[in-house]
Amino acid sequence: MYIFASDPHGTGQPWIDLVEQAKQAYPKAQVVFGGDYIDGRSFNKETLDYVMTSVKAGAVALLGNHEQMMLDFIDQQDDFFASVWYGNGAKTTIKSLLNLNHCCSKHMAKKLLKETDYYQFIKGLPLDYQTDNITFVHAVSSLMVRQLIATISFGPVRNTGTAGKIRVLTSCLPSLRTTRPVKRL
Repeated sequence: MYIFASDPHGTGQPWIDLVEQAKQAYPKAQVVFGGDYIDGRSFNKETLDYVMTSVKAGAVALLGNHEQMMLDFIDQQDDFFASVWYGNGAKTTIKSLLNLNHCCSKHMAKKLLKETDYYQFIKGLPLDYQTDNITFVHAVSSLMVRQLIATISFGPVRNTGTAGKIRVLTSCLPSLRTTRPVKRL
C-alpha cells in the first residue's frame, strides 16, 4: 500500500497534517512524495523540511517541475531560466528558504541557495520511483505516455499481479486519446 502526496506548493502545515492523517490511517503504507514542494504559498521551508525529514525516515521523494526550475535557475547561466522560475513563484520560495523579509538579487539568490541543504537534497531527487507494478512520477508528457503505451502494447509484458495491467501513478497526466488508456489512480 502507498500514500502518494504531491504538489503542496509551499502549503506547509495543512498539507503536512493531511499526510500525517493518511499515515495514521495506513501506518504500514510506503509514503511517496510526488514533487512540487516549492513555489506558491509562503511555507516552502516548512514543507521542504517535512519532506526531507520524512525521506530520512523512509519516505520517497520525487523531483517536480518546480524543483527543476529552481535547479535550472541556480545551475544555468542563461537568464531564460531565471525568468521561467521567477514567473512561477521564485521570490516567495527564495524568501522562505533563506529566511528573508525581502528578496535579494538574482545573483545573490543563486549563491545563497546553492549553499543550502535544500539545494543538495533537491539535486539528488529522482524523477520516478518504480515498484513491481506501479511507476510513480510527478508528471508525464504526451510523448512519455505514448512511449509507455508502446512498451505495454509491443514490449515484453511481465506479470504485474494486476491482471497484466501496468499502472502509472502521476500527479499530472495529460489527456490523450489512445486505444489503450493509461489509468490515473
